Amino acid sequence: MKKRKKGPSETQRKKLAAAHARHEFFARLKNLCKVLGVAEVYDMIPLSQHDALYGMRFQSPRVLVAEGAEVAIEVLNDVRKVYSEIYKSFMVAVLKNGPEISLLDYVTVHQTLIHFSSLTKNKDSDLAHKDAITKVMTPFVDYYASESENKAILMQAVMLTVSEIESDIRSVIYWLCFDQIIDNYNGKMGVYSFIYIHSHAPEKKNFIIDQVSRPAIRIGWGMPGKNTKFTYVNLPAEKIRSDIKFNHPGFNVYIQSHALQRLIERLDGLMPGSVYFALYLSVTVDLEIQWDKKGNLLLAMFIWGKKVGYLFADIFDSSVVIRSFLFLTYCGTPEGDKLLALTGLAKEDTKYLQIDKLSTFLVSDIHSNQKVKDIFIQAGCGSLFELDKGMLMKHSSDNTKPKADMILEYLGLNKTDDNYEDYEEDTDDS
Repeated sequence: MKKRKKGPSETQRKKLAAAHARHEFFARLKNLCKVLGVAEVYDMIPLSQHDALYGMRFQSPRVLVAEGAEVAIEVLNDVRKVYSEIYKSFMVAVLKNGPEISLLDYVTVHQTLIHFSSLTKNKDSDLAHKDAITKVMTPFVDYYASESENKAILMQAVMLTVSEIESDIRSVIYWLCFDQIIDNYNGKMGVYSFIYIHSHAPEKKNFIIDQVSRPAIRIGWGMPGKNTKFTYVNLPAEKIRSDIKFNHPGFNVYIQSHALQRLIERLDGLMPGSVYFALYLSVTVDLEIQWDKKGNLLLAMFIWGKKVGYLFADIFDSSVVIRSFLFLTYCGTPEGDKLLALTGLAKEDTKYLQIDKLSTFLVSDIHSNQKVKDIFIQAGCGSLFELDKGMLMKHSSDNTKPKADMILEYLGLNKTDDNYEDYEEDTDDS
């Protein structure tokens, strides 16, 4: 009976894997040079430089859990999957109006080639073809340098999008930080990029409002970047009311569970994490405070810098507590009250016509009917037409429905153009 041959040892397997990785890297580098139209550059790199080039290579980014963070394995796997798909599918230009390559190739082999090409400019370099390589690669090196800030912004946008997908302000906020090192990692030398997932469970507090205990969540977020931290919102007292002297410098901001539910319902079709982040921006970067006729505090709510409604809030226990969300067309908002004066559309009318939800303005035919569109613009709701339906989740943007004729008929404006002109004159006088 023949003896069964032993398989490769662990050491041999590691050597084979290392050889395969090296071969794959140079195959990708050769293909990149071909795509860039500079195939000759690869041939100009002598074999004696391959070890140095391989040692300085930019490794594929690794997604890890940050120290001290509590991240469910499902979330970690989701983030890794999303990043893998983004890196493989997103295309990046390497020259103005020039060829495009995948983001994965851009942050690995392309960055390696750019770094190597930059080193050839060193006067101490003894590379035989350094002048030729420098001449051919200079346009790519210069464009890479000019676009570095834009690429950093792109990477931050990707990190923010991923955190929006995974975060739920009711339980945990995730945010991502980026770091890069030039070192020996797990026995391999190279330039390593790390994406760390951080986590924070927002503080919860009960407020006694109208003799009822109401749970609320403190608003905060962790911004993408390098070593950023979770930050809670604190509104300076002078921002709330400049004419009133408060006994403390600022107000923590909370939102009731009821108000969160209204946000999701009325900004329908948006990813919940995107709504939560928009909420954070609305009470920080985009902060706009008003007081209604009854003395209630209104904080404007924005999506991508476009006003979509108001956060109805009160001051309790040295905190601002958001009690509800009023869509822009809702009675009780400045725009909603003006719409009521212009058209007579009250609360029940807006519900019946479904003009109390964001999706109606993004996926219906209102935006293409100038008569109807002008009514909302006169009421100050024009910002609703400045948003794009592409921000909606796919299943919502597929349900385009006619709505304009229904509104015109409801208002009695669908008969003649003369009726519409009379209506405009009447509303101007009011």
